[in-house]
Amino acid sequence: MTDKNIVKAAKTPDQLLKTLTTSFQWSRAHSQLVVGAVVVFFLVGGGVSLYDYLRKHKEIELQEKYYTLERIILDKKKEFAKANSKDSEKELPQNDAQEKQKQIKPPAKQPQNLLSLRIIKRLF
Repeated sequence: MTDKNIVKAAKTPDQLLKTLTTSFQWSRAHSQLVVGAVVVFFLVGGGVSLYDYLRKHKEIELQEKYYTLERIILDKKKEFAKANSKDSEKELPQNDAQEKQKQIKPPAKQPQNLLSLRIIKRLF
């Protein structure tokens, strides 16, 4: 490039400045539209955020109520089981009850690999 071309290129605005100037002029001419779009954007974002917050809050509240109800039911089941076990001990002599408890064996634990193989077989 010659010196004249460099000076000429330096005096003319480049493509970026032209684009920025054009977009700035458009936004000034349509300022109401731009401000309206920004306001709508923030209102929609705030609405979605509020909806999500309220949905989670309601879910947590319902889970707390469910937990309370479940706790009451489990307590009642324990009371019934305790009452049934006391009734059955009264009916059996003490020695028979001890012998039956000795006879009851916990379920045999299966190896973890065997369980995982059964799960894989069910999937395929």
